[in-house]
Amino acid sequence: MKMRKKAILVSALLASLVSSGVMADQASDIQEAKDNAAKALGQVTALDGKVQHMENDLTKYKDKTDKLEKDLQDYDTVKTNAANAVQNKTDIIDLKQKVSTAEQKVADAEKNLNTQAEAFRQVGQGVDKNAKEAKQKAEEALNKANDVDGKVTALDGKVKNIEKDLTTYKDKTDKLEKDLQDYDTVKTNAENAVQNKADIIDLKQKVNKVGDLETKVTQIDNTVKRHNEEITQIKDGNKDFQEGIAEQLRQAKKETDTRVDGIDEKVKTVSDKADALDHKIDNTKTDLAATIRTVDEKVTKLGNPEARIKEVEKTFGDKLASMEGHTNKGLAKVTALSGLHPLGYDAASKWNISVATGHYKSENAIAMGAFFQPNRHVLLSFAGTVSGGDDAYTVGASIRVGRSGHKEMSGAAEGMISATEFYDIVGKLQDEIARQRQEIEALKNR
Repeated sequence: MKMRKKAILVSALLASLVSSGVMADQASDIQEAKDNAAKALGQVTALDGKVQHMENDLTKYKDKTDKLEKDLQDYDTVKTNAANAVQNKTDIIDLKQKVSTAEQKVADAEKNLNTQAEAFRQVGQGVDKNAKEAKQKAEEALNKANDVDGKVTALDGKVKNIEKDLTTYKDKTDKLEKDLQDYDTVKTNAENAVQNKADIIDLKQKVNKVGDLETKVTQIDNTVKRHNEEITQIKDGNKDFQEGIAEQLRQAKKETDTRVDGIDEKVKTVSDKADALDHKIDNTKTDLAATIRTVDEKVTKLGNPEARIKEVEKTFGDKLASMEGHTNKGLAKVTALSGLHPLGYDAASKWNISVATGHYKSENAIAMGAFFQPNRHVLLSFAGTVSGGDDAYTVGASIRVGRSGHKEMSGAAEGMISATEFYDIVGKLQDEIARQRQEIEALKNR
């Protein structure tokens, strides 16, 4: 309010130069900048409180971690007692393996907890660092606002000096106006004295005096002209001075507005960083709460190692049963695929189709395959299962290597043996085999 009154007083004295609201606007802008700086400082203080609250949460988290370590020690004791209690059981090997697996999982959980605790400590340090930086920037903004206030005070002093100079110029102008009034009075009195002279003769005798009077009048006129010139110069100088002051005021207002805008921008930046930091703190608290819940759940599980061992046994049993089912299905499919066989080579019919079924324990499977023989030396196979889900497929190729004992035929002669001839050949082979057996038996009986 004090700055507003000063601005009104200066604008009343310099009405032709500066509008009445210049200094008031500067004071309002500066006050707004101070309010923004105070607001930013309040946000920094609030951030300090949130950081302190987060440090308290980290302390609670450390307490829970210590409790978890103690529970782990208790768990080790219970595990040792359980191991001693089941030493005489026949499944000691399986139990040790399960306990080892559980111990590894506990170690992994402890490692993850330590990693997360370190991450939270680093986040807390980063939040503290950001809060300190935000507080320092807010203090710098407040110091700059104080500098602007000091410059406004200095400008107020310059305005007072201008008021003093204007008072001095006004006194000189009043003196000049008084001199002009005295000159008019002297001139009027001289004219009246001349007019009141009745005796023209005496007037002629006093021509010299009149000449002297005219000389004095001329001198007075010259003095008046000189005074008028001085007044004109004073007015011109006053105008130039006023214009210079107005330019200085405009420049000062421009610089002040620029600094105030800069302060507002920095305050806005600090406010944005404070909001971002606040959001980051909220996210960190959410993550910390989720981690604490996870730790509580693990502590609850570790508090009852027998239940944990039973849970591990159940999980292992379920996975083993699932693996056994997949194994049975796979063996049934393999059995079905192994039952697919091609027929002998026939140049007139090079494609064969085969179907087979397979069974293993409680699982069944059906397989279908196709065989293609472009000649006696190459066999291509395509097969797959068509039941039981998770179908299996196979593609194969068989190639004869080396010289074949079969006599090659060309043209229509290849593959044209009749069924009668085939059975005759088979009968002859059987007779030959029977004869050789008899000879072998006879040799044995000797």
